[in-house]
Order: sequence, then C-alpha cells, then structure tokens
Amino acid sequence: MFRDLFCGFMNWVRFIITIIVAFFIVVGVCGVLGIGMSSIPERLIMLVFTLIGVMVMYLIIYYWYGKDYKCPSCNKRFCLEETGEEVIKRENVSVLVKTNTRNRNGDIIGSQEQYVPGERITYRINKICKKCGKGCYSTYRKDIPKV
Repeated sequence: MFRDLFCGFMNWVRFIITIIVAFFIVVGVCGVLGIGMSSIPERLIMLVFTLIGVMVMYLIIYYWYGKDYKCPSCNKRFCLEETGEEVIKRENVSVLVKTNTRNRNGDIIGSQEQYVPGERITYRINKICKKCGKGCYSTYRKDIPKV
C-alpha cells in the first residue's frame, strides 16, 4: 500500500505539501498553547489559523491521498485492498545509470550517466473493494539494471 506513495514527481509534491501543512499546524498549536506569545488576541488568531490548517490537512488526506485508493465501481475512497501482485511482462531495455567518481577520501568529485543493459518488469496489482466486492487492478513498471 505505501509502496506507491512516494513514486513519481506528483507524489513527492504531495508529500512536501503535506509536511509543510503539518508544520504550520504544529506551529499553530504551539501558538495556541502560548509558547512564544502572551496575549489572548494572538492566541485566538493562532487558533483560527490552526483550525484552517487542520481543515486543509483533512482535504489533502481525503481527496489527494484518497483518490489512489478509490473504487472505480462504487466511487468510495480508502476502500481498495490489495490482494496480490504478479509479474505480467519482462523485456530487455537500456537503463540510464548515474555513476559517481570518487577520490581517495571517498568524496564525490564527478558523475557520469551511461546506459547499461537492464530489464523492465511490468507488475499488476490486484485489488478488491471492501464495500462492494468488485475487483480491479493497476499496473506499474520498474527498470532494473543488470550490471
């Protein structure tokens, strides 16, 4: 389940935005508790901003993360359960690999990119909805260098 959370650019963007919102919620809670501020109006303003941050975090989790586990039949979020994974295709490809050049101390002094022989494996993840019982699947590919 958590394997796909951080694969790809948009998932990293989603992760970074979630961390930023969580940071603002923690800062808001500290402000509400009076850490670093002393007046009541400042605490009330921080309470409002903290509540807004909590609502934004709820929206991020429900809509942004929930769409990955949404059933295509009944359209309910967070109800898909993985039942298994299988390899459906293997093919030989050239994989781009970054090679670092190091000096005697182990410091990186340069890098080089080159294509090496590899294998592209296509996986199929079978899923079943907990609510309606319908099955579905998703696929992903992984390039593995052989060298």
